Amino acid sequence: MIDQVLNMLIQSSWQILILALIVWPLSRLSKRAYPNFAYILWVVILIKALIPITITLPAPQIPIVEMAPVFTGQFIQANSIESSGNLSVKTILAIMWLTGVVLLTMKLFVSESTHRKKIRHAVPISSEPWFEDMQAELGIRQKITLYVNEHIQSPLMQGLWKVKIYLPLEFNSWTLEEQQSVLAHELTHVRRLDIVTIYLQAAVRTLYFFHPIIWLVNDQIDLEREKICDDAAIELSRTERKVYGDQLFRQLATEPGTKSVPVLAGGFFMSDSSIIKRFRYINEKRGNMRNKLKLYHVILILSVISIAFVIACTSEVESNLVDPGKLSKTTQDSGFVAYDKPPRPAGGYAEIQKNVVYPELARKAGIGGTTIIQVIVDTQGKAGGAEILRSAGDESLDSAAVRAVLKTVWIPAQLKDSPVSVRIAIPVVFKLKNGDSDSSVSSTKPAGQIDWNKSPRPVSWKTISQNVVYPETARRDGITGTLTMQFTIDEKGNLIDPVVKNGPKHEALKKAAIFALRSTKWTPAEQDGNPVSATMEMGISFGSADKQNQTQKIANGLRPLDRLGNVPVTIKGPDAEEKASDISFKIYINSDGLFESISGSISYSDEDVIVDKKALDRWMKSKWEAVPKEDRLEGQWIEVPLEFTFVD
Repeated sequence: MIDQVLNMLIQSSWQILILALIVWPLSRLSKRAYPNFAYILWVVILIKALIPITITLPAPQIPIVEMAPVFTGQFIQANSIESSGNLSVKTILAIMWLTGVVLLTMKLFVSESTHRKKIRHAVPISSEPWFEDMQAELGIRQKITLYVNEHIQSPLMQGLWKVKIYLPLEFNSWTLEEQQSVLAHELTHVRRLDIVTIYLQAAVRTLYFFHPIIWLVNDQIDLEREKICDDAAIELSRTERKVYGDQLFRQLATEPGTKSVPVLAGGFFMSDSSIIKRFRYINEKRGNMRNKLKLYHVILILSVISIAFVIACTSEVESNLVDPGKLSKTTQDSGFVAYDKPPRPAGGYAEIQKNVVYPELARKAGIGGTTIIQVIVDTQGKAGGAEILRSAGDESLDSAAVRAVLKTVWIPAQLKDSPVSVRIAIPVVFKLKNGDSDSSVSSTKPAGQIDWNKSPRPVSWKTISQNVVYPETARRDGITGTLTMQFTIDEKGNLIDPVVKNGPKHEALKKAAIFALRSTKWTPAEQDGNPVSATMEMGISFGSADKQNQTQKIANGLRPLDRLGNVPVTIKGPDAEEKASDISFKIYINSDGLFESISGSISYSDEDVIVDKKALDRWMKSKWEAVPKEDRLEGQWIEVPLEFTFVD
């Protein structure tokens, strides 16, 4: 959740910067005549900051061939688990942002609480008839209460429904013209509902405290709002512009320094610099005194709103992913090239997995996801024109996926035995995995001469079990079994020279086993208390025990297209267990993947042995294919797994 908020803020920050670069020169066009024009432009940025969303626009569907997903694995290592407190850059930024938001919120709360305590004992004063006349002229029906207080330096208004206007103690000594102009100014704030914008400004300033443009936007909104209210106050109170300006200037001369005004209030006087800018504006005012916008102002405002909408939009390519096996001939008009054979990695999908480097920061932060990449594989087998159809949610993962796919050499698509360029979509899955019930390890045993009296061992047996992950490619290919690994642990606890002594011949299993061994911390063997090097063997099993019992006797390189289980065999008699050790069945699969013959150590006529013929028939009637699919199928014998039941 926090990552999504952070991503929205980052994206919105760039959009705010772009809008500010457009609004700034436009706001200077009529700065001495039309403050409401500049005010609206800056408020557009404020609204954009309050709605930090990206609008996704639909795009035409593009037919793309979806390749099989590439699972790129990183296994959780012992040191990774121990260092899980390491924070990614995004996490650190998120913590800093949250800290800033909390501190500013607390500061705002304290400031407002302090202010309200100071004005708690403000004294209400009666309003004059001319004040009620100005209210009626502005169309303000709600009751407004006037107060004076010694802690009030500058007139201000607070509240939306119950409006209160606070005035300095010396208000009663002001001239009638000064009183009317000041209260006209505050009433203009009330009529315009400026307090709502002021609250929104406080929220945006808190959320984007890190963004200098937001501080600029708030300053400009404050200044232009005061100019608008100054113009309205001059007209409402029938005060001469020069007299009104002199009043501002006298305030600057008599009370130098920053005027203390609460954040959540509309004030008459502000900072010294603001008063100077307003004084200049009042004296240099030109054009329409009522600030009525001209046609070109409206056009420019609508243009800025349109630009804000455009930069908030993104076009998401909605690809029509096509299964290569179900693809129909698509015309050139659709942007898709027809073919007979889809493109494929020259070294199989393991080649893409080999090319993927899991970003270190993402791995430590536990970030994963799926990146779908669109590329065009040309007639030379080169991938290019990479485009991310769907992000994994992390830029480093997306970049790693793109680099891996572009680095892979491809066998181009074929159309009538001629290579053609084809657009393909490849899902690359980044997943941090723990070991599961489909994998296990056995204890170590010495290999070769024993010249130590304390064997090497993992720092944590639990950790090495967690590091063993059943590869998706092997799981999909139905390959199970136990790899006997031989390796050496040197006197420093480093694992060197890991090799597979025996077990299923599957590259993914080999890599998974070696990675599990290498990613585990080891304690070296000892001879009389001194660390020494030792060569050991360990069994690493892939697939659940039940699954291994069913398939571990199947010849490497083949798998049935049907789901086959153990063949039930019932044996009667007191010597049933001894007889079971002599029973076996083998079937021969030819180069076409079809059953050709069967060989067994018993006869069907043996009355004490009952074989489930239907289960055995399924083995003989099933069609077989090579694993991996690129291998050429050769005729070979396969041992049928049996499940014995003994009857006395």
